[in-house]
Amino acid sequence: MKKYLFLILLLNIVLNSRAQNFIHVANDIQGDPTQLISPDAKALAYMLTSDSILFKIDFYERIDNKEWNISFGLDTNLNVNDGALWEGSNTSMNYDLLFKLFFNPGFPPISGYVIDASQMNATFLYSAVITDTATLVAGLKLSDYNLNKPLQFIAGTGIVLGDINDDIPDNTYYSIPTNINKAYKNYSDLKFFVHPNPSKQFINIEFTAKTDRDNYNYEISDTKGVVILSGHLDTSQPFINIGSISKNIYLLRVFNEAGSWNLKFQKD
Repeated sequence: MKKYLFLILLLNIVLNSRAQNFIHVANDIQGDPTQLISPDAKALAYMLTSDSILFKIDFYERIDNKEWNISFGLDTNLNVNDGALWEGSNTSMNYDLLFKLFFNPGFPPISGYVIDASQMNATFLYSAVITDTATLVAGLKLSDYNLNKPLQFIAGTGIVLGDINDDIPDNTYYSIPTNINKAYKNYSDLKFFVHPNPSKQFINIEFTAKTDRDNYNYEISDTKGVVILSGHLDTSQPFINIGSISKNIYLLRVFNEAGSWNLKFQKD
């Protein structure tokens, strides 16, 4: 019963939300699945609600008339090297939780499960819906899970009983810089996010709404509050080179005349 209630919640979110509420995090080239019968992913995005995370995958082809599995790997403890191995070729992170969905057009609806790194079933409410013939939106309710650190994730598609044949993205992961249990009441409160996080060389600055980066500056401070890097964000430089700073936790401050917003990130 709870699962069906969550399906109604998910449908309401999808139908009432506008496209810009989803944060775009990755494009995928056409024709790259290692098995051509796997669905060919086009783009990946996510959105936070007060208690859940929604993933949206667009495809180059219809997905309502073929078999597939779609997986989301989540790192929940800021250590992308522990946990279980991802089934695809993207080796940038292991997972602590695996959210997997299956679809067979002859036996709808979409089914799935959530497991932890030890391959044990994890109790989470989830659901998924094909919003048109080439778009999937999947939701995972995390309000009862004690996430007190940023959440990293990767995704991929494959055949029903097979491994991942099309990673999204191909060789990195993405970070959601918020605590789900203290999620933003209004998603627009989150001004920007950073990926990848942790990072060794570059961090990309992605704003949650269309904005003019020319109006923003940034400062990176160490744990003592000393500014060690600063600069200007514009359309030609949506990233910051952090290769020169030491491994540590840092505070990124993005600001303009309207206000200031802060996020922590980790340099590996």
